[in-house]
This record gives sequence, C-alpha cells and structure tokens, in this order.
Amino acid sequence: MVTCVLAVVLLRVWEASWPIPFAYSGGDANAYGLVAKSATETAWPYANEYLNAPFGQELYDVPLVDALPFAMMKLIALVVNDYGAVVNLFFLMTFPLVALAAFYTFTQVGLRLSIASVLSVLFSLLPYHFIRGETHLFLSSYFTVPLGILLIFWVVGCLPDQGPPHRAENPKGIYELDWRRLIWAGILTALVGLNGLYYAFFTLLLMVILLAFRQLRGVDRQSLKRGVVVLGLVGLFALVNTAPTFVYAAAHGSNPVTERSPAESELFGLKITSMVLPREGHRVAPLSRYMEEYAEFPTFGAAPRSESGQALGLVATVGFLALLVFGLSGIRRRWISESEVRLLREAFALVVTAVLFAVVTGFAVLFAVAISPQIRSWNRVTVFIAFCGFLALGILVQAGMRRLSDSRLGTGRRPTALLVALLVVLLIGGVFDQTSPMDIPDYAGVRRSFESDAAFVQRLEERLPAEAAVFQLPYMSFPESRDVNRMANYDPLKGYLQAGELEWSYGGVKGRQGPWQVSLLDQNATQVWPAALVAAGFGAIWIDRNGYIDNGAAVEAELTEVLGKTPMVSRDRRLSAFVLDDYAERVRAAWDPSEIGRQGELTLYAPTARWVREPVPSVGVNGDTGMRRVVRESEPTELRVENPGTGSTSVSLRGRSKPVPGGASAIRIDVGDRSHVVDAGTETEFVIPLSLRPGETNITLTPVAGDSGGTAFEITGPGGGPVGNLLYNDEVNESHREFAEGVS
Repeated sequence: MVTCVLAVVLLRVWEASWPIPFAYSGGDANAYGLVAKSATETAWPYANEYLNAPFGQELYDVPLVDALPFAMMKLIALVVNDYGAVVNLFFLMTFPLVALAAFYTFTQVGLRLSIASVLSVLFSLLPYHFIRGETHLFLSSYFTVPLGILLIFWVVGCLPDQGPPHRAENPKGIYELDWRRLIWAGILTALVGLNGLYYAFFTLLLMVILLAFRQLRGVDRQSLKRGVVVLGLVGLFALVNTAPTFVYAAAHGSNPVTERSPAESELFGLKITSMVLPREGHRVAPLSRYMEEYAEFPTFGAAPRSESGQALGLVATVGFLALLVFGLSGIRRRWISESEVRLLREAFALVVTAVLFAVVTGFAVLFAVAISPQIRSWNRVTVFIAFCGFLALGILVQAGMRRLSDSRLGTGRRPTALLVALLVVLLIGGVFDQTSPMDIPDYAGVRRSFESDAAFVQRLEERLPAEAAVFQLPYMSFPESRDVNRMANYDPLKGYLQAGELEWSYGGVKGRQGPWQVSLLDQNATQVWPAALVAAGFGAIWIDRNGYIDNGAAVEAELTEVLGKTPMVSRDRRLSAFVLDDYAERVRAAWDPSEIGRQGELTLYAPTARWVREPVPSVGVNGDTGMRRVVRESEPTELRVENPGTGSTSVSLRGRSKPVPGGASAIRIDVGDRSHVVDAGTETEFVIPLSLRPGETNITLTPVAGDSGGTAFEITGPGGGPVGNLLYNDEVNESHREFAEGVS
C-alpha cells in the first residue's frame, strides 16, 4: 500500500489522462504500445495484419513479447480496452509487484518485517524503475529479480532454515528434494523464466557461477541437485517464452539483421561510477549539476555512455560498499549470526560476479565473442546489485539492533525506538534521494500530441474505406532504427495505435519484410511514387514532417503538383496526408487492370539484397540498413539477393568503395562464377550488372590485402550516401516512370 501511494504521488498520476499513455515518443514506448494494443485485440501478438501493409507484420524475430507480461496485459484488457490505459495500469502495477516480491524474499532470508518493509519499498522505487518507465515497460517489471536471487540462495544452501552447509548429523532434511520444495521452486522458476530474457539470463548465469564456486570449495551434492533442478526449470520456461522465435527461425532460417554485435556488450556495459554516483536530475541542485558536468566531462565522454538508470541510490550504495568491505576484509563479528554470515558471503560473491561480467571491458565482452552477443545491455544487472546492497544493509541493521538489545544500553524500549527512527530516516531519505521531479511524465505535452494525432487519424479514417492501406513517409526501418531527423524510433507506430482498421506500411522486420519500400523511394523520383503506390493498393500517403530537415516542404510540394491537391494537416502541424482517391481514379482511367496489377507486382516484389554475414558497422549498432559498411576482417562478407518473381530479371549492384587508412587495396566481388574487382585504394563508384534468376543469389565481397597487409574497406551507397538497397532494377524503374507519366 505504501508503495502504491508513493508511486501515485511521485508520478502525480492524478494529472494523467487514462486512455493516454504516460510516454508517447522516444525509447521503446510505442513498441510496447503495439504489444498492449495486441493484448486488447488478439490472443497471438506475433502477427499483426494492420502493419507492414499489404503483407502483415510478423514479430517472431523481435524480442518484444514476453509471455508473463503479455498475460498480465491480457488480464488488464479484460477491464479496460484502451491500449494507453493498459500500458499505464501495467506500469503502475509493477511498483507493488516489485515491492511484494522483495518483501517476500527479505523475510525468507530472515529479515524482520519492519526492516523488510522499508527496504522493499525502496527497492521498488529505484531510479532504474522510473527512468525505464513506460519507454522500457517490461524492464520496469523487475519483480522476478528478488525471486531469482532467492532461488540462487536456496540452491547454494544459505537460507536460514538450511543450516550449516555440511551438517553431518542431519544429512536429509531441507537438502532433500521433497515435493513441497519442488512445487515452490517450480512456481518461482516459472515466474523468472517467463518474465523476459534479461532477468532470466542473469539469474541463470549468477546461479551457475556461484554453484561452481561452491563445488570448488568442496563436494556439495545437495546444492548440485537443487541447481540442476532450478537451472533446468528456468531454462525450460525461458525456452517456452522464446519458442515462437526458434520455431519460426527453424522454418524460415535465422535473421542475421536482428543479431547483435559483440561491440554492443561494451557499449551497453555497466559503469561503476554511474552506479554509485547520484542519479540524473537529483533533487539536490549541486548534485544534479555535478552529474550534468560528469556526463559532459571530456575524459568520461570519450568512454561508452551506456544506458541511464544505473544509479543504486544512496541507501543501496551504502549496503553495496558495506558488502564489499565485509567480503574483502573477511571481518567476522560475533554479533552477526552464522546464517547471516552465509548470506553476506553469497551476496558478496553474487555482486562481485555481476560486476566482473557486466562492467565495461568485463567478461561480458568475452561471453559475447565466444558464446553469443545477443545479451548486450549488461548494465541492467544493476537491479541484482541493488537488491544485494539493500539485503546487506538490512542484515547489518538487524544484527546491530540485536547487539544493542543484548548490551546494557538495550534496556526498555530504546532499541525499538531507535530502530523505528532509523527506518523512518532510511525511508524518507531513500525516497528523496532515489526519485526526482524529472520522473513526472510530461502529461500536458503527451496529451496535446496524442489528441492531435487521434483527431488527424479520425479524419483520415472518414476519408478512407475500412482496411485501406496508408503509405508512411519517411521510411524508417523496424525494429530499433536510429532517429530520422526529429522523428524518433517507433514514431511511425502512432498511426496504428490511433486507428481502428486502417493498415500501415511501417513495421516490416529488417531482413524479412519491407525492403520494397527502400527500392521504391531510393530509386525513383517523387513524381513516380503515387502511381506505383496506387498500383500496390495504397489509398493514402502519410508524412511525418519531423522526419525531414525542411519539415517536409519539398516532398509535399512535389506530391501536391502530381496529385493536384494540398495535404490534410494535423492540429499540431506535425503530420500531413494525401488521400489518393481522385488520383486513383485517374490511374484506373489511364490504364487497364492488368497493367495496374503488373505495376503493383513490380512495386511489391522488387529484388532486394541483405547482408548475410554482417560487416562491422562504422557507426551505430543493430545492422541498420541506413549505415555505411566497414569490413575489418579478411574473410568474405556476404550479400544475399532475392528475386521474388517467377522469371529472371536484370539489375545492377551499385555502390561506392572508400579507402580506409592501412586498409585493403581492392575488393573482389563474386557473383556465381563471375568476379569483379573494385579499387579500394581510391574512392570509386562501381556498377555491376547482374542477371537474377528466381530465388536467392549469394554475392561475396572479399578484401584484397594492401601494402600494409590491411584488409579493411568501406562500402557506402552510390554517391557516398548511406547504404540502402544496393540493387537497382533499371527495367522496373523505367516501367514505373512510364506508368506514372501515362497517368499525368
């Protein structure tokens, strides 16, 4: 109850409008809005017929949907039917859930109810919770972290009721895997395994390492038994959680575009300074200014910035430092019980393991290179460290109060009064330190933007038939694109989130869906687009002006000339749209249905190329199709070209090679039994004609070592611009041009 009240007050929830989400742009807010809307509309969130028009979206490659959070959203959707309300209620629910899970774990390890209550409230109000917020909604649901730590403590045998680790007089007891313990473990492992990959993975990793060290200290078969059971169950439920992705990959092949780079484990690593220093936007002005200066200080600015929200807060930091002192000094005090010493020892091992793996330049990079780079944001282990910090502080406070009660000073009610005073100070001081006015969402700004978009989409729906398709400009790849000018990642989802039954071009997964849009936009003049889009079945063109440097003025002027009409404009002047009804009539009057159908096929099923073996990107991460490509290995880099048509077609592979200091002298490009050599020592544009048969064709780019022995080279798009679709289909582009001119 205290947590709920504090969350409501700290977020000023009474200022919110419930159908409107707290966050409506930036981060992954709208991506989680997509999942929440799916929860209100369907039981299967991996396929969406309203996105990636006209094909529909398939989310199997994208780690957005977790079983337990989605089930929670479905339950909320039984009460409210607006996706925004579902998101808001889910986010607010995470506060009491985290507090309850922490309270349960604290009491299970032996903390007094009063101490456990205060620490569980503070754990639920971590800076991590507020900064993640609705932009990383499922990360805010970290209630399984305390439960995972409880499982780890049970496996290694340091819970109070487990006694000393080698109790010969009672070899059975708690060490035996009875049904009661198995059911208890099964429930906890199900919660941990189904609540997202990161927290489940961190639990498994920490458990494996702590269990291994325990075995090195001496054979402990009972711990090993428990470890096998828990690891197997968590792994099983995590596999169930990700099963749709694996099944889809088995049927359709893996998607290399969604694979992570090992460099991202360094980029998103844990920073100890960020963890122990005050949070961003601290309530104490000098501390807030110091953190701003720290973020801009050149020495630190040159280091990876990682993610925000790593700060533990003062209370957890004190516990964290006390835990390090205890573990490193080997201090043993008689006023700390044997069971408490075991807990502190295992908590110390857990924290040290987490830091050594997650810290920038830590073992996580080796893990990414040797095993898998898919876990990249290692800084998120900070919630495990924070919990152990709170636990250590709680144990020390409890032991200190017990020592005081046993001493001469501990007469009457003094120890109780002192404990109450201390807990009040911890609670008030912790809440003050861990939270900030910057945590309050911009309710008024979000409301203005949301209501403007809602009114605009409603006007568009009134002009279009049900299930009409809307083509969105500018193009943004999905998922995890970099911002396009002032258009933030996932902003193109706003149309879908506001609409009823309209279909939207955005949302095709990179490497699977949507590259035809890049071909159309990159290779044709603006005057060609409307005719090709009408032939492909689209009824309107949507423009987000924030995606253009000139606020969309040029593209709107060109479309106005072609269509003979000015666009609809949203209330806040950010969005515009051209309804293609009149122009579609002109297309149907100028061309017979068979030619319109042929042009639609040419538009939607253009040959495309994607990287199979990713080069190392020169900028950014995530294999975004808008990046330059820099190869730093001597091994070939592969492009996979797909011709979805039924006959052969002629295309050209176009790009520009740029020299890299000490790099390759040339690039050999192999297509089947034909080889082409491109000079990599000077800036050179290349055009390689290709005849593509139906299906897939592999192209390899192999660097030829230069005088220095270097093999690095850089590939950009034609003219030195970003890489989009490197394939240019001159026949199709000429056909599109003639088709559009025929309409004019």
